[in-house]
Amino acid sequence: MIETKNKQTALTGIINIINNISEENNISEIIKKSTTDLDLLSEYFKCNKTAAFFLSIIFYGNNDNNAPINLIQIADILKVKSIELYQYTDVFEKIVKERYIIKLAQRFSSSKSFGYKLNEKISENIIKNKALPELSKPIRTSFIDVLKDIKEISNNFFEDDVFLGLGFDFNDIVERNSQYRIFNKIKGYRMPFSIEYSFYLIAWYLAIGKKEIDISVILNTFDISESEKVKLYQDYVDENKNPLIRNKIIEINHSEFVTDSIIRLLPKGIRMLQKEGVAIFGKTFLPKEVLLAKNIKKTNLFFDDKELENIGMIKDILSPKRFSKIQKKLEETNLPIGITAIFYGYPGTGKTESILQLAKQTGRNIFRVDISDTKSKWFGESEKKIKQVFDDYKEYKNQCKKTPILLFNEADAILAKRRDNNTSNVSQTENSIQNILLEELENFEGIFLATTNLVSNLDSAFERRFLFKVEFFKPSIDVMAKIWKSKINKLNKKQCQELSVNFAFTGGQINNVYRKIQIFEIINDTAINFAKIRSFCEDEKFDKSIKQRSIGYTRLNAS
Repeated sequence: MIETKNKQTALTGIINIINNISEENNISEIIKKSTTDLDLLSEYFKCNKTAAFFLSIIFYGNNDNNAPINLIQIADILKVKSIELYQYTDVFEKIVKERYIIKLAQRFSSSKSFGYKLNEKISENIIKNKALPELSKPIRTSFIDVLKDIKEISNNFFEDDVFLGLGFDFNDIVERNSQYRIFNKIKGYRMPFSIEYSFYLIAWYLAIGKKEIDISVILNTFDISESEKVKLYQDYVDENKNPLIRNKIIEINHSEFVTDSIIRLLPKGIRMLQKEGVAIFGKTFLPKEVLLAKNIKKTNLFFDDKELENIGMIKDILSPKRFSKIQKKLEETNLPIGITAIFYGYPGTGKTESILQLAKQTGRNIFRVDISDTKSKWFGESEKKIKQVFDDYKEYKNQCKKTPILLFNEADAILAKRRDNNTSNVSQTENSIQNILLEELENFEGIFLATTNLVSNLDSAFERRFLFKVEFFKPSIDVMAKIWKSKINKLNKKQCQELSVNFAFTGGQINNVYRKIQIFEIINDTAINFAKIRSFCEDEKFDKSIKQRSIGYTRLNAS
Protein backbone atom coordinates (compact mmCIF):
# COMPACT_ATOMS: atom_id res chain seq x y z
CA MET A 1 0.00 0.00 0.00
CA ILE A 2 1.05 3.59 -0.66
CA GLU A 3 0.69 6.14 2.08
CA THR A 4 0.08 9.88 1.86
CA LYS A 5 -0.13 12.73 4.34
CA ASN A 6 -2.16 15.12 2.13
CA LYS A 7 -5.83 14.09 1.91
CA GLN A 8 -6.87 16.78 -0.58
CA THR A 9 -4.65 16.23 -3.65
CA ALA A 10 -4.98 14.41 -6.96
CA LEU A 11 -2.10 12.24 -5.82
CA THR A 12 -4.18 11.19 -2.79
CA GLY A 13 -7.05 10.16 -5.04
CA ILE A 14 -4.75 8.06 -7.20
CA ILE A 15 -3.25 6.32 -4.16
CA ASN A 16 -6.69 5.60 -2.72
CA ILE A 17 -7.81 4.01 -5.99
CA ILE A 18 -4.77 1.75 -6.01
CA ASN A 19 -5.52 0.80 -2.39
CA ASN A 20 -9.06 -0.21 -3.38
CA ILE A 21 -7.83 -2.86 -5.80
CA SER A 22 -8.28 -6.44 -4.59
CA GLU A 23 -8.39 -9.92 -6.07
CA GLU A 24 -12.18 -10.10 -6.03
CA ASN A 25 -12.77 -6.87 -7.95
CA ASN A 26 -13.44 -6.26 -11.60
CA ILE A 27 -12.92 -2.84 -13.19
CA SER A 28 -16.48 -1.61 -12.81
CA GLU A 29 -16.48 -2.56 -9.11
CA ILE A 30 -13.18 -0.74 -8.49
CA ILE A 31 -14.63 2.37 -10.14
CA LYS A 32 -17.76 2.17 -7.94
CA LYS A 33 -15.67 1.84 -4.76
CA SER A 34 -13.64 4.92 -5.73
CA THR A 35 -16.52 7.34 -6.31
CA THR A 36 -15.22 10.09 -3.99
CA ASP A 37 -11.68 9.91 -5.30
CA LEU A 38 -12.87 9.78 -8.89
CA ASP A 39 -14.97 12.89 -8.32
CA LEU A 40 -11.77 14.63 -7.25
CA LEU A 41 -9.76 13.26 -10.20
CA SER A 42 -12.52 13.89 -12.73
CA GLU A 43 -12.54 17.54 -11.65
CA TYR A 44 -8.74 17.69 -11.70
CA PHE A 45 -8.30 16.06 -15.10
CA LYS A 46 -11.41 17.74 -16.57
CA CYS A 47 -12.69 14.44 -17.94
CA ASN A 48 -15.24 11.73 -17.06
CA LYS A 49 -14.70 9.29 -14.20
CA THR A 50 -13.73 6.33 -16.36
CA ALA A 51 -11.01 8.34 -18.10
CA ALA A 52 -9.83 9.70 -14.74
CA PHE A 53 -9.65 6.13 -13.41
CA PHE A 54 -7.33 4.93 -16.19
CA LEU A 55 -5.22 8.06 -15.98
CA SER A 56 -4.59 7.27 -12.32
CA ILE A 57 -3.59 3.68 -13.17
CA ILE A 58 -1.23 4.83 -15.96
CA PHE A 59 0.34 7.41 -13.62
CA TYR A 60 0.92 4.69 -11.03
CA GLY A 61 2.38 2.28 -13.60
CA ASN A 62 4.66 4.92 -15.14
CA ASN A 63 6.08 5.96 -11.81
CA ASP A 64 6.99 2.39 -10.95
CA ASN A 65 9.95 2.48 -13.39
CA ASN A 66 9.36 5.66 -15.40
CA ALA A 67 8.43 3.63 -18.47
CA PRO A 68 5.31 3.26 -20.61
CA ILE A 69 2.81 0.68 -19.41
CA ASN A 70 0.93 -1.67 -21.73
CA LEU A 71 -2.51 -3.30 -21.35
CA ILE A 72 -1.08 -6.51 -19.90
CA GLN A 73 0.73 -4.53 -17.21
CA ILE A 74 -2.38 -2.46 -16.51
CA ALA A 75 -4.35 -5.70 -16.14
CA ASP A 76 -1.74 -6.96 -13.64
CA ILE A 77 -2.11 -3.80 -11.55
CA LEU A 78 -5.91 -4.12 -11.61
CA LYS A 79 -5.67 -7.90 -11.01
CA VAL A 80 -8.00 -8.61 -13.92
CA LYS A 81 -7.67 -10.42 -17.22
CA SER A 82 -6.29 -8.21 -19.99
CA ILE A 83 -9.25 -9.05 -22.23
CA GLU A 84 -11.44 -7.04 -19.87
CA LEU A 85 -9.57 -3.88 -20.88
CA TYR A 86 -10.44 -4.08 -24.56
CA GLN A 87 -13.92 -2.77 -23.92
CA TYR A 88 -12.29 0.51 -22.84
CA THR A 89 -10.28 1.00 -26.05
CA ASP A 90 -12.27 4.11 -26.97
CA VAL A 91 -11.43 5.63 -23.56
CA PHE A 92 -7.70 5.14 -24.16
CA GLU A 93 -7.90 6.58 -27.67
CA LYS A 94 -9.79 9.64 -26.40
CA ILE A 95 -7.23 10.51 -23.72
CA VAL A 96 -4.44 9.96 -26.25
CA LYS A 97 -6.09 12.36 -28.68
CA GLU A 98 -6.62 14.94 -25.93
CA ARG A 99 -2.88 14.73 -25.07
CA TYR A 100 -3.28 13.34 -21.55
CA ILE A 101 -1.14 10.37 -22.53
CA ILE A 102 1.11 9.34 -25.38
CA LYS A 103 0.86 5.96 -27.06
CA LEU A 104 4.05 4.07 -27.87
CA ALA A 105 4.87 0.68 -29.33
CA GLN A 106 7.16 -1.15 -26.92
CA ARG A 107 10.15 -2.15 -28.99
CA PHE A 108 11.58 -4.67 -26.57
CA SER A 109 8.30 -6.24 -25.57
CA SER A 110 7.90 -9.97 -26.31
CA SER A 111 4.51 -9.16 -27.79
CA LYS A 112 3.87 -6.30 -30.20
CA SER A 113 1.81 -4.26 -27.76
CA PHE A 114 1.32 -0.58 -27.17
CA GLY A 115 2.43 1.20 -24.08
CA TYR A 116 0.95 4.34 -22.56
CA LYS A 117 2.71 7.13 -20.76
CA LEU A 118 1.15 10.05 -18.94
CA ASN A 119 2.03 13.48 -20.27
CA GLU A 120 5.19 14.39 -18.34
CA LYS A 121 3.88 17.84 -17.44
CA ILE A 122 0.79 16.26 -15.86
CA SER A 123 2.88 13.78 -13.87
CA GLU A 124 5.12 16.57 -12.63
CA ASN A 125 2.19 18.73 -11.57
CA ILE A 126 0.47 15.84 -9.75
CA ILE A 127 3.59 15.18 -7.71
CA LYS A 128 4.08 18.89 -6.97
CA ASN A 129 0.37 19.32 -6.11
CA LYS A 130 -0.13 21.83 -8.93
CA ALA A 131 -3.11 22.40 -11.17
CA LEU A 132 -3.47 20.52 -14.46
CA PRO A 133 -1.20 22.18 -17.09
CA GLU A 134 -2.55 23.54 -20.36
CA LEU A 135 -2.69 20.63 -22.80
CA SER A 136 -4.04 22.18 -25.96
CA LYS A 137 -1.52 23.72 -28.29
CA PRO A 138 -2.25 26.76 -30.44
CA ILE A 139 -2.52 26.75 -34.20
CA ARG A 140 0.73 28.23 -35.50
CA THR A 141 0.65 31.29 -37.73
CA SER A 142 4.27 30.78 -38.80
CA PHE A 143 5.53 27.58 -40.41
CA ILE A 144 8.89 28.10 -38.71
CA ASP A 145 7.06 27.70 -35.38
CA VAL A 146 5.52 24.49 -36.75
CA LEU A 147 9.00 23.21 -37.65
CA LYS A 148 10.15 24.06 -34.13
CA ASP A 149 7.26 22.05 -32.65
CA ILE A 150 8.15 19.10 -34.89
CA LYS A 151 11.81 19.26 -33.84
CA GLU A 152 10.96 19.48 -30.14
CA ILE A 153 8.82 16.34 -30.06
CA SER A 154 11.91 14.31 -30.94
CA ASN A 155 13.13 15.01 -27.39
CA ASN A 156 10.20 13.10 -25.84
CA PHE A 157 11.03 9.57 -26.96
CA PHE A 158 13.78 7.40 -25.62
CA GLU A 159 13.48 3.70 -24.88
CA ASP A 160 10.40 2.86 -26.91
CA ASP A 161 9.55 2.75 -30.58
CA VAL A 162 10.75 6.22 -31.52
CA PHE A 163 9.09 6.55 -34.88
CA LEU A 164 5.69 5.33 -33.74
CA GLY A 165 5.81 7.64 -30.74
CA LEU A 166 6.85 10.56 -32.92
CA GLY A 167 4.10 9.65 -35.34
CA PHE A 168 1.32 10.25 -32.83
CA ASP A 169 2.59 13.68 -31.82
CA PHE A 170 3.54 14.57 -35.41
CA ASN A 171 0.04 13.76 -36.64
CA ASP A 172 -1.35 15.92 -33.86
CA ILE A 173 0.77 18.86 -35.08
CA VAL A 174 -0.34 18.25 -38.67
CA GLU A 175 -4.03 18.11 -37.71
CA ARG A 176 -3.79 21.39 -35.81
CA ASN A 177 -1.93 23.10 -38.64
CA SER A 178 -3.63 21.59 -41.68
CA GLN A 179 -3.67 25.01 -43.39
CA TYR A 180 -0.08 24.34 -44.52
CA ARG A 181 -0.28 22.48 -47.83
CA ILE A 182 3.28 21.19 -47.60
CA PHE A 183 2.11 18.41 -45.28
CA ASN A 184 -0.13 16.90 -47.95
CA LYS A 185 2.55 17.46 -50.59
CA ILE A 186 5.19 15.50 -48.66
CA LYS A 187 2.68 12.88 -47.51
CA GLY A 188 1.78 12.30 -51.16
CA TYR A 189 5.22 10.88 -51.91
CA ARG A 190 4.36 7.84 -49.73
CA MET A 191 7.51 7.27 -47.71
CA PRO A 192 8.39 5.66 -44.37
CA PHE A 193 7.65 7.96 -41.46
CA SER A 194 11.33 8.14 -40.47
CA ILE A 195 12.18 9.68 -43.87
CA GLU A 196 9.09 11.91 -43.90
CA TYR A 197 9.93 13.24 -40.44
CA SER A 198 13.55 13.86 -41.46
CA PHE A 199 12.40 16.29 -44.17
CA TYR A 200 11.00 18.60 -41.51
CA LEU A 201 14.15 18.24 -39.42
CA ILE A 202 16.20 19.30 -42.45
CA ALA A 203 13.82 22.21 -43.01
CA TRP A 204 14.20 23.28 -39.37
CA TYR A 205 18.00 23.27 -39.49
CA LEU A 206 17.94 25.26 -42.72
CA ALA A 207 15.51 27.76 -41.24
CA ILE A 208 17.82 28.44 -38.28
CA GLY A 209 20.90 29.02 -40.43
CA LYS A 210 22.43 25.81 -41.76
CA LYS A 211 22.89 25.33 -45.48
CA GLU A 212 23.67 21.65 -45.38
CA ILE A 213 23.29 19.00 -42.71
CA ASP A 214 25.47 16.02 -41.83
CA ILE A 215 23.39 12.88 -42.11
CA SER A 216 24.65 11.94 -38.61
CA VAL A 217 22.69 14.93 -37.23
CA ILE A 218 19.49 13.37 -38.54
CA LEU A 219 20.38 9.84 -37.40
CA ASN A 220 21.36 11.00 -33.92
CA THR A 221 18.02 12.74 -33.48
CA PHE A 222 16.50 9.31 -32.99
CA ASP A 223 17.37 7.30 -29.89
CA ILE A 224 17.78 4.01 -31.71
CA SER A 225 20.44 1.31 -31.63
CA GLU A 226 23.53 1.48 -33.84
CA SER A 227 22.29 -1.40 -35.97
CA GLU A 228 19.00 0.42 -36.50
CA LYS A 229 20.91 3.57 -37.48
CA VAL A 230 22.88 1.60 -40.08
CA LYS A 231 19.64 0.23 -41.51
CA LEU A 232 18.08 3.71 -41.51
CA TYR A 233 21.17 5.14 -43.23
CA GLN A 234 21.09 2.46 -45.92
CA ASP A 235 17.42 3.15 -46.60
CA TYR A 236 17.97 6.88 -46.51
CA VAL A 237 20.67 7.02 -49.19
CA ASP A 238 18.91 4.48 -51.43
CA GLU A 239 17.07 6.37 -54.17
CA ASN A 240 14.65 3.47 -54.58
CA LYS A 241 13.63 3.66 -50.91
CA ASN A 242 13.85 7.40 -50.37
CA PRO A 243 11.29 9.41 -52.40
CA LEU A 244 12.95 12.64 -51.23
CA ILE A 245 15.98 11.74 -53.36
CA ARG A 246 14.00 10.19 -56.18
CA ASN A 247 11.83 13.28 -56.54
CA LYS A 248 14.81 15.66 -56.32
CA ILE A 249 13.75 17.26 -53.06
CA ILE A 250 17.07 16.46 -51.37
CA GLU A 251 20.40 15.06 -52.46
CA ILE A 252 23.13 13.22 -50.59
CA ASN A 253 26.74 14.30 -51.12
CA HIS A 254 28.66 11.20 -50.10
CA SER A 255 31.78 11.29 -47.94
CA GLU A 256 34.53 8.77 -47.25
CA PHE A 257 32.85 8.15 -43.90
CA VAL A 258 29.17 7.51 -44.41
CA THR A 259 28.09 9.43 -41.30
CA ASP A 260 29.84 12.53 -42.69
CA SER A 261 27.71 12.49 -45.82
CA ILE A 262 25.91 15.77 -46.40
CA ILE A 263 22.19 16.30 -47.00
CA ARG A 264 21.32 19.26 -49.18
CA LEU A 265 17.87 20.59 -49.93
CA LEU A 266 17.40 21.01 -53.67
CA PRO A 267 15.48 23.89 -55.31
CA LYS A 268 12.27 21.86 -55.40
CA GLY A 269 12.37 21.39 -51.63
CA ILE A 270 13.40 24.99 -51.08
CA ARG A 271 10.45 26.23 -53.12
CA MET A 272 8.07 24.11 -51.02
CA LEU A 273 9.30 25.87 -47.89
CA GLN A 274 9.33 29.29 -49.51
CA LYS A 275 5.65 28.87 -50.36
CA GLU A 276 5.06 28.44 -46.61
CA GLY A 277 7.00 31.61 -45.84
CA VAL A 278 10.33 30.02 -44.88
CA ALA A 279 13.10 32.09 -46.51
CA ILE A 280 16.06 29.73 -46.75
CA PHE A 281 18.33 32.59 -47.85
CA GLY A 282 16.56 35.16 -45.70
CA LYS A 283 17.82 37.49 -42.99
CA THR A 284 18.55 34.63 -40.61
CA PHE A 285 20.80 32.86 -43.10
CA LEU A 286 23.51 33.94 -45.52
CA PRO A 287 25.32 31.40 -47.69
CA LYS A 288 28.99 31.13 -46.74
CA GLU A 289 29.89 31.75 -50.41
CA VAL A 290 28.39 35.23 -50.39
CA LEU A 291 30.49 38.38 -50.02
CA LEU A 292 28.28 41.35 -49.24
CA ALA A 293 28.93 44.49 -51.27
CA LYS A 294 28.94 46.60 -48.11
CA ASN A 295 31.81 44.50 -46.68
CA ILE A 296 34.11 45.00 -49.69
CA LYS A 297 36.87 47.47 -48.94
CA LYS A 298 37.12 50.34 -51.41
CA THR A 299 40.38 50.29 -53.36
CA ASN A 300 41.74 52.64 -56.01
CA LEU A 301 42.64 50.83 -59.23
CA PHE A 302 44.71 52.14 -62.13
CA PHE A 303 44.27 51.08 -65.74
CA ASP A 304 45.32 52.17 -69.19
CA ASP A 305 42.65 53.66 -71.44
CA LYS A 306 41.53 50.39 -73.06
CA GLU A 307 40.98 48.51 -69.80
CA LEU A 308 39.32 51.56 -68.32
CA GLU A 309 36.91 51.68 -71.24
CA ASN A 310 36.00 47.98 -71.03
CA ILE A 311 35.55 47.92 -67.27
CA GLY A 312 33.65 51.18 -67.39
CA MET A 313 31.18 49.67 -69.86
CA ILE A 314 30.54 46.69 -67.58
CA LYS A 315 30.11 49.06 -64.64
CA ASP A 316 27.48 50.99 -66.60
CA ILE A 317 25.65 47.75 -67.46
CA LEU A 318 25.60 46.62 -63.82
CA SER A 319 24.41 49.96 -62.49
CA PRO A 320 20.97 49.51 -60.87
CA LYS A 321 19.39 52.15 -63.10
CA ARG A 322 20.45 50.48 -66.35
CA PHE A 323 20.59 46.76 -65.60
CA SER A 324 16.84 46.02 -65.49
CA LYS A 325 16.26 48.15 -68.60
CA ILE A 326 18.97 46.27 -70.48
CA GLN A 327 17.56 42.88 -69.51
CA LYS A 328 14.04 43.95 -70.47
CA LYS A 329 15.24 45.17 -73.87
CA LEU A 330 17.16 41.94 -74.51
CA GLU A 331 14.12 39.88 -73.58
CA GLU A 332 11.88 41.89 -75.93
CA THR A 333 14.24 41.12 -78.80
CA ASN A 334 14.44 37.39 -77.90
CA LEU A 335 18.08 37.62 -76.85
CA PRO A 336 19.64 35.97 -73.76
CA ILE A 337 19.25 38.31 -70.81
CA GLY A 338 22.24 37.08 -68.79
CA ILE A 339 25.38 39.24 -68.54
CA THR A 340 28.54 37.13 -68.81
CA ALA A 341 32.15 38.31 -68.89
CA ILE A 342 35.59 36.84 -68.50
CA PHE A 343 38.56 38.83 -67.18
CA TYR A 344 41.75 37.23 -68.46
CA GLY A 345 45.43 37.96 -68.67
CA TYR A 346 48.64 38.23 -66.72
CA PRO A 347 48.59 37.24 -63.00
CA GLY A 348 48.44 40.05 -60.46
CA THR A 349 47.02 42.64 -62.84
CA GLY A 350 43.81 43.27 -60.91
CA LYS A 351 41.25 40.91 -62.45
CA THR A 352 39.66 39.76 -59.19
CA GLU A 353 39.98 43.12 -57.49
CA SER A 354 38.28 44.78 -60.46
CA ILE A 355 35.26 42.53 -59.97
CA LEU A 356 35.20 43.28 -56.25
CA GLN A 357 35.22 47.01 -56.95
CA LEU A 358 32.50 46.65 -59.59
CA ALA A 359 30.37 44.89 -56.98
CA LYS A 360 31.15 47.61 -54.43
CA GLN A 361 30.28 50.43 -56.82
CA THR A 362 27.05 48.87 -58.09
CA GLY A 363 25.91 47.52 -54.70
CA ARG A 364 25.83 43.89 -55.79
CA ASN A 365 26.68 40.97 -53.52
CA ILE A 366 29.08 38.35 -54.87
CA PHE A 367 28.29 34.63 -54.84
CA ARG A 368 31.82 33.21 -54.93
CA VAL A 369 32.65 29.74 -56.21
CA ASP A 370 35.71 27.91 -54.97
CA ILE A 371 36.53 25.66 -57.93
CA SER A 372 38.23 23.10 -55.68
CA ASP A 373 34.94 22.61 -53.81
CA THR A 374 33.28 21.43 -57.01
CA LYS A 375 35.68 18.50 -57.34
CA SER A 376 34.90 15.15 -55.71
CA LYS A 377 36.54 11.74 -55.84
CA TRP A 378 33.08 10.19 -56.01
CA PHE A 379 32.13 9.39 -59.57
CA GLY A 380 29.28 11.61 -60.66
CA GLU A 381 29.41 13.88 -57.59
CA SER A 382 31.45 16.67 -59.24
CA GLU A 383 28.76 17.08 -61.89
CA LYS A 384 26.11 17.35 -59.17
CA LYS A 385 28.17 19.93 -57.32
CA ILE A 386 28.61 22.23 -60.32
CA LYS A 387 24.89 21.95 -61.06
CA GLN A 388 24.19 22.74 -57.42
CA VAL A 389 26.26 25.92 -57.68
CA PHE A 390 23.88 27.32 -60.28
CA ASP A 391 20.81 26.10 -58.41
CA ASP A 392 22.05 27.78 -55.23
CA TYR A 393 22.82 30.98 -57.11
CA LYS A 394 19.33 31.05 -58.63
CA GLU A 395 17.71 30.57 -55.24
CA TYR A 396 19.91 33.27 -53.69
CA LYS A 397 19.22 35.63 -56.62
CA ASN A 398 15.49 35.26 -55.98
CA GLN A 399 16.03 36.56 -52.44
CA CYS A 400 18.07 39.62 -53.45
CA LYS A 401 16.71 43.02 -54.43
CA LYS A 402 19.69 43.46 -56.76
CA THR A 403 20.88 40.60 -58.95
CA PRO A 404 24.11 39.30 -57.35
CA ILE A 405 27.30 38.43 -59.23
CA LEU A 406 28.21 34.76 -59.67
CA LEU A 407 32.02 34.74 -59.56
CA PHE A 408 34.18 31.87 -60.81
CA ASN A 409 37.61 33.05 -59.70
CA GLU A 410 40.72 31.43 -61.23
CA ALA A 411 38.47 29.30 -63.39
CA ASP A 412 41.28 27.79 -65.51
CA ALA A 413 40.64 24.26 -64.25
CA ILE A 414 36.98 24.25 -65.17
CA LEU A 415 37.19 26.22 -68.44
CA ALA A 416 40.24 24.44 -69.90
CA LYS A 417 40.25 22.63 -73.24
CA ARG A 418 38.54 19.27 -73.18
CA ARG A 419 40.60 16.12 -72.92
CA ASP A 420 40.79 13.84 -75.94
CA ASN A 421 41.07 10.72 -73.79
CA ASN A 422 37.39 10.12 -73.20
CA THR A 423 37.93 6.66 -71.76
CA SER A 424 39.30 7.77 -68.38
CA ASN A 425 37.00 8.68 -65.52
CA VAL A 426 38.85 11.98 -65.05
CA SER A 427 38.33 12.97 -68.67
CA GLN A 428 34.69 11.97 -68.62
CA THR A 429 34.09 13.92 -65.41
CA GLU A 430 35.83 17.09 -66.60
CA ASN A 431 34.07 16.98 -69.96
CA SER A 432 30.72 16.39 -68.25
CA ILE A 433 31.32 19.38 -65.96
CA GLN A 434 32.06 21.56 -68.98
CA ASN A 435 28.90 20.38 -70.72
CA ILE A 436 26.87 21.35 -67.65
CA LEU A 437 28.61 24.72 -67.45
CA LEU A 438 28.01 25.42 -71.15
CA GLU A 439 24.35 24.50 -70.78
CA GLU A 440 23.92 26.68 -67.70
CA LEU A 441 25.56 29.67 -69.36
CA GLU A 442 23.40 29.21 -72.45
CA ASN A 443 20.27 29.87 -70.37
CA PHE A 444 21.82 32.07 -67.69
CA GLU A 445 19.71 34.99 -66.45
CA GLY A 446 21.99 36.63 -63.89
CA ILE A 447 25.49 38.11 -63.82
CA PHE A 448 28.35 35.66 -64.41
CA LEU A 449 31.94 36.85 -64.12
CA ALA A 450 35.01 34.62 -64.37
CA THR A 451 38.75 35.22 -64.10
CA THR A 452 41.62 33.26 -65.59
CA ASN A 453 45.35 33.66 -66.12
CA LEU A 454 45.60 31.18 -69.00
CA VAL A 455 43.14 32.19 -71.68
CA SER A 456 45.13 30.20 -74.26
CA ASN A 457 44.06 27.03 -72.44
CA LEU A 458 40.35 27.85 -72.54
CA ASP A 459 38.03 25.64 -74.55
CA SER A 460 36.79 27.45 -77.65
CA ALA A 461 33.19 26.45 -76.81
CA PHE A 462 33.22 29.09 -74.07
CA GLU A 463 34.04 31.99 -76.39
CA ARG A 464 30.43 32.45 -77.44
CA ARG A 465 29.18 32.06 -73.86
CA PHE A 466 31.08 35.16 -72.68
CA LEU A 467 29.47 38.34 -73.90
CA PHE A 468 32.43 40.46 -72.73
CA LYS A 469 36.10 39.48 -72.80
CA VAL A 470 38.35 41.90 -70.94
CA GLU A 471 42.09 41.36 -71.30
CA PHE A 472 44.51 42.48 -68.58
CA PHE A 473 48.16 43.17 -69.44
CA LYS A 474 51.11 44.04 -67.24
CA PRO A 475 50.91 47.76 -66.48
CA SER A 476 52.74 50.41 -68.43
CA ILE A 477 55.43 52.53 -66.75
CA ASP A 478 53.00 55.41 -66.22
CA VAL A 479 50.37 53.13 -64.65
CA MET A 480 52.99 51.49 -62.41
CA ALA A 481 54.15 54.91 -61.23
CA LYS A 482 50.58 55.78 -60.25
CA ILE A 483 50.28 52.52 -58.32
CA TRP A 484 53.55 53.16 -56.44
CA LYS A 485 52.38 56.68 -55.54
CA SER A 486 48.99 55.41 -54.35
CA LYS A 487 50.65 52.85 -52.09
CA ILE A 488 53.57 54.93 -50.78
CA ASN A 489 52.61 58.58 -50.83
CA LYS A 490 56.00 59.78 -49.57
CA LEU A 491 57.68 58.65 -52.81
CA ASN A 492 58.29 61.55 -55.17
CA LYS A 493 57.59 61.46 -58.90
CA LYS A 494 61.22 60.64 -59.79
CA GLN A 495 61.35 57.72 -57.33
CA CYS A 496 58.05 56.27 -58.60
CA GLN A 497 59.36 56.52 -62.16
CA GLU A 498 62.67 54.88 -61.21
CA LEU A 499 60.94 51.90 -59.56
CA SER A 500 58.62 51.53 -62.53
CA VAL A 501 61.47 51.58 -65.07
CA ASN A 502 63.68 49.12 -63.19
CA PHE A 503 61.02 46.69 -61.94
CA ALA A 504 58.37 45.47 -64.37
CA PHE A 505 55.91 44.65 -61.62
CA THR A 506 52.22 44.02 -61.67
CA GLY A 507 49.90 45.69 -59.20
CA GLY A 508 49.91 42.48 -57.15
CA GLN A 509 53.71 42.49 -56.89
CA ILE A 510 53.76 46.16 -55.92
CA ASN A 511 51.22 45.38 -53.24
CA ASN A 512 53.51 42.62 -51.90
CA VAL A 513 56.38 45.09 -51.60
CA TYR A 514 54.08 47.58 -49.88
CA ARG A 515 53.05 44.96 -47.30
CA LYS A 516 56.68 44.14 -46.53
CA ILE A 517 57.35 47.85 -46.03
CA GLN A 518 54.51 48.06 -43.51
CA ILE A 519 55.86 45.06 -41.58
CA PHE A 520 59.43 46.46 -41.66
CA GLU A 521 58.35 49.84 -40.25
CA ILE A 522 56.36 48.19 -37.43
CA ILE A 523 59.22 45.87 -36.42
CA ASN A 524 61.91 48.55 -36.57
CA ASP A 525 59.74 51.44 -35.41
CA THR A 526 61.27 53.64 -38.08
CA ALA A 527 60.37 54.90 -41.55
CA ILE A 528 61.89 52.95 -44.43
CA ASN A 529 64.31 54.63 -46.84
CA PHE A 530 64.32 54.40 -50.62
CA ALA A 531 67.34 52.10 -50.75
CA LYS A 532 65.48 49.54 -48.62
CA ILE A 533 62.43 49.80 -50.85
CA ARG A 534 64.65 48.97 -53.85
CA SER A 535 66.04 46.04 -51.87
CA PHE A 536 62.55 44.72 -51.29
CA CYS A 537 61.87 45.09 -55.01
CA GLU A 538 64.95 42.98 -55.78
CA ASP A 539 63.71 40.33 -53.35
CA GLU A 540 60.35 40.21 -55.11
CA LYS A 541 61.99 38.71 -58.22
CA PHE A 542 62.34 34.91 -58.23
CA ASP A 543 65.28 34.68 -60.61
CA LYS A 544 67.69 37.48 -59.81
CA SER A 545 70.14 36.41 -62.52
CA ILE A 546 67.69 37.59 -65.18
CA LYS A 547 67.76 41.32 -65.74
CA GLN A 548 64.49 43.18 -65.83
CA ARG A 549 63.36 43.82 -69.37
CA SER A 550 62.80 47.37 -70.43
CA ILE A 551 59.17 48.20 -70.30
CA GLY A 552 57.46 48.25 -73.65
CA TYR A 553 53.93 47.44 -72.62
CA THR A 554 51.59 49.99 -74.02
CA ARG A 555 48.39 48.73 -72.43
CA LEU A 556 47.34 48.04 -69.10
CA ASN A 557 46.04 47.43 -65.90
CA ALA A 558 47.27 47.12 -62.41
CA SER A 559 46.38 46.84 -58.83
